[in-house]
Amino acid sequence: MVTATVREWSDEEGWGVLDSPETPGGCFGHFSDIQVSGFRTLSPGQQVDLEWEAPGFTQDGYDYRAVSIVPPGPPDIRFLVRGLPGPPPRVALDFERTRIHSVPP
Repeated sequence: MVTATVREWSDEEGWGVLDSPETPGGCFGHFSDIQVSGFRTLSPGQQVDLEWEAPGFTQDGYDYRAVSIVPPGPPDIRFLVRGLPGPPPRVALDFERTRIHSVPP
């Protein structure tokens, strides 16, 4: 996996171009290769982790094609909970009473 920068992205067409030193000339990326839940989109200038292949033919004019695109996500909760021994605590959300409380393991 390499770090790449999104050169351009079209939500309407569902694809774009990613640049990295390992993919000279650009790498074709399709929205289905973005590893997130929900709406899959990227923004020009965004840094992502990229797995790519050189299929031996051009994909929309590009010699390289993305296999997996991983945008940065939220930090792991274990790094947000400081001073607590062991794994992070489990929590439950109570939307009727709008409160958060701990759940025993």
